[in-house]
Amino acid sequence: MFDLAGRQAYIASLTAARALIYERTGKSSKTHKGVKSVMHQMVREGLPIDRALLVALEYGFELKNTADYGDSESISVAEADRARQLAQQFITRVEELVGTSA
Repeated sequence: MFDLAGRQAYIASLTAARALIYERTGKSSKTHKGVKSVMHQMVREGLPIDRALLVALEYGFELKNTADYGDSESISVAEADRARQLAQQFITRVEELVGTSA
């Protein structure tokens, strides 16, 4: 059950990142690697987002991979909750940034 929560937190963060990328560049990134690369490039170019918030993508991706390919029962409630909190912080910041780019 906690594997699903961790996986969904990642999907929410990934979707928010894709929306921000599209909003700012007009381009879409389809893979995790592509999203990660573009997000880091945008931060280097001055996107006002704390790099620490990008942890939501990495941590969530790890949980997603565990849920999909590993021992999904090894994901604890604490890990799933951390993924949820990171995703919530990341999404909140993305919403702020998208709101200011209009």
